[in-house]
Amino acid sequence: MSSKSINPTYHRAERDCNGLFDMTFHLRRCFYIGFGTINDAHIGRNKSPLLFGRSFAALLILGLLAPFAVAQASPTAERRLDVQLGGMFSLANPGIPNGASVLYGRWNYSGGGVYATLDPHRRFGLELGARELSGRYVSERTYLAGPRYFKSYGHYVPYGKVLLGRGTFKFPNSIDALSFTVISFGGGVDYRISSSIYVRGDYEYHRWLGFTDKVHNFPGPLTPQVLSIGVAYHIQ
Repeated sequence: MSSKSINPTYHRAERDCNGLFDMTFHLRRCFYIGFGTINDAHIGRNKSPLLFGRSFAALLILGLLAPFAVAQASPTAERRLDVQLGGMFSLANPGIPNGASVLYGRWNYSGGGVYATLDPHRRFGLELGARELSGRYVSERTYLAGPRYFKSYGHYVPYGKVLLGRGTFKFPNSIDALSFTVISFGGGVDYRISSSIYVRGDYEYHRWLGFTDKVHNFPGPLTPQVLSIGVAYHIQ
């Protein structure tokens, strides 16, 4: 008797792989449609290049999720998707140089936000977060997502992460608000209190790309640093 007929894990992995291949085909098809390279002979009518934005987003999602889908499709992978949903309180240095018209560069900003982790693998996962920080004069809001690496040591789960997203900077007296691409490097430790509750200590270094290009006479790059404590519910 073949191993295929007696190993249900093999069949589950085979279905997952087939699903991944189908998803890849459809996303590649959307990509070509977005560039306007598929014509009547392929799909019956021309498609507008305006679809490229949607296609790029779909390919970005595929790029992030494909490694995890492959890990799940492995016949030896038994881990289910592990999810945490939490909230956090943050203290921050807003990252504005002291040469600015208002004195910054201190750990005098605070705020909060929400975060989620999605871990389909026992070492790799995704983190998503939204946070707003404010002080006496300005506020900074960010929406970030990206891969993370973690490893469990009993109740302790240290991790590192690289996140990318968008940030909105609100200027003094609400004179304007501009948005920028933000890249973040960070890490921390989750501590498992119970099977359902985790607490964390977290650090992130942000760099707001193109800030000095858009904001004239600004004395340097915008590089906030953020310390956070959080509590999350573990979905089992």
